[in-house]
Amino acid sequence: MAKGDIDFKELFGRPPMYKDAKEMEDRITDYFEQSKNSSGKYQPTIEGLTLHLGFATRQSLHDYAKKEDFIDVVNKAKSFIKSCYEKQLYGFAWAGASFALRNIGKEDWKDEITENQHQTITKVEIVEKKRDE
Repeated sequence: MAKGDIDFKELFGRPPMYKDAKEMEDRITDYFEQSKNSSGKYQPTIEGLTLHLGFATRQSLHDYAKKEDFIDVVNKAKSFIKSCYEKQLYGFAWAGASFALRNIGKEDWKDEITENQHQTITKVEIVEKKRDE
């Protein structure tokens, strides 16, 4: 930005909730510790993390992931949550974990149906010939 240019985001935008990645990382760690159940097993969710960080929507979390200073912190938190769901896939009630994983990382998971859906249309024309009598 050239000297004298006006930064409208600074003038009119909301100030960022987190000034540095360390502050956000501390809040994320706090959330993960709170997400332990009585047996010591982590049960974090993206929505729970979003609310704990003070955001109203998960889009705010995704917006922070676009900032260079925060990308590693947010992606590491999402990966930890995914790993908690992946551990549930080995248990008896795996359907909920499977559903959650497909919705958390839509770009990572593809169903066989959507993956191999190539269609070939073949036109067959039947022409009836008359026999010479």
